[in-house]
Amino acid sequence: MKNILFINHSIRDGGPGRSLYYLLKHFDYENFNVNVLIPDKKVFSDRIEKDNLNINQIVNSNFPENLKRQNFKINGKMISILPVDILINIFRLIYLLFTLKKQIKENKIDVIYCNGTLAKFFGAILGWVYKIQVVWHVRNYQQNFILYNLINFFSKFSCISKIICVSKSTMSQFKNKSKCIVINNGVDTNEFNPTCVDKKLRKEFNIDNNKIIIGTAGRVVPRKNFKHFISIGIEVCKKFKKDCLFVLVGDTPYYFDQSLMHELKQLVKDSDLEDKFIFTGYAERVESYISDFDIFFIPSKYEDPFPRVVIEAMSLGKPVLGYNIGGIGEAIDNKINGFVLDREMEGISTPKIEGKLSLRSSPTGMIHLNDVIVPKENKLNIEGMKGPFSCLNDARLGISFGVLGAAESCITTALEYSLDRHLFGEKLANKQITQIKFADLITDWNMAMLGCLHVAEQVDNNTFDPVMISIIKKNSCEKALNTARVCRDIL
Repeated sequence: MKNILFINHSIRDGGPGRSLYYLLKHFDYENFNVNVLIPDKKVFSDRIEKDNLNINQIVNSNFPENLKRQNFKINGKMISILPVDILINIFRLIYLLFTLKKQIKENKIDVIYCNGTLAKFFGAILGWVYKIQVVWHVRNYQQNFILYNLINFFSKFSCISKIICVSKSTMSQFKNKSKCIVINNGVDTNEFNPTCVDKKLRKEFNIDNNKIIIGTAGRVVPRKNFKHFISIGIEVCKKFKKDCLFVLVGDTPYYFDQSLMHELKQLVKDSDLEDKFIFTGYAERVESYISDFDIFFIPSKYEDPFPRVVIEAMSLGKPVLGYNIGGIGEAIDNKINGFVLDREMEGISTPKIEGKLSLRSSPTGMIHLNDVIVPKENKLNIEGMKGPFSCLNDARLGISFGVLGAAESCITTALEYSLDRHLFGEKLANKQITQIKFADLITDWNMAMLGCLHVAEQVDNNTFDPVMISIIKKNSCEKALNTARVCRDIL
């Protein structure tokens, strides 16, 4: 069996930590012994222990969650002395680099997996020192000049064997992409199933069920652009006079400047719209709040790698709005997909439309869908409107022939009647006025049928234009309707 060491400094319930949790939840424990290096036991550890995963947790306080981790306390409260804190945390990492030697040997580590920016740098040095293969899982895009160059520098280390990027945007930051591969984030659709999630938002804040909620979620830091979300909310309420509620789920981690949240709340207060905005703060189960949203909006305008919250919202059945930048454009499915549904599925009903007086060769029904769960294998292998339009083309081609069949039946019935009906001792069919009617009807029918046969041949050869089908359907229906009317006159 292979022995793998996961290095993870994201121990809150954020995107990187949650992504790693899902990876470990579905990991191959039959072929791997799993060890995880973390700075502390928090939400990440709670999830692992709750699921009883076979993981050896190596908790070491010398491995900081962030280089800005506070090291000083006054009157029981942690304070930041940034230059000093960063230096202390760097020395802690150097100390950890050498003290880990014993555990690496004891656990016979074959592969090091790095999750997070700090984990990547530390893991690269660890792999280089102890000659162990390293895998990076890159979940962010480095805009900082120093970090951008550092990540490209460390990526050249021979011990870095593979770089997994969560999006094409994330991969673009690497000058040499030979080690890179793109694997998008995923979600556990059983956990983010709208029919299973316990909804809390409306209940907790006593929100009426008819109130439209536009919400967002994430760490409240400048690059997430939540100020833009607030400004849009203010504009919607004041300029467009819409009675909506805007909800922000999340807080600011301790190692970031805490002033942004205060600034956002102040913007709302200055606009006298405090009854239109809700700031929930940190939520351990963010899906319980998103499930009550009517629309999910992600306001990021920076190269957001591949935000998990977007695919989580989509899994919960929420329409997602965002800017086509970075991994957001890759995460949001901006196309139309088709699915095959079985009428026996729970939540589907197809009642017949009664009293239908038009074409009645087959019953016509309505389609009612109510919280229908559709397996992913039922998705059609086609995107966009091409799917439904191709089905529609086939249906319209069939109608083009079908109505001519109805017209033929009308002509046959009227002709038989005119041969049997006698007027003043003579058959109705012998009258010239009747004969000219049949001549026109049969001419129209044959011209329409020739057109249908020609287009059908083009369809078989895949050389048709959809407009051709529209033309013959229009023509066939007009001729069939006229035939039915004329034949009714004959009768």
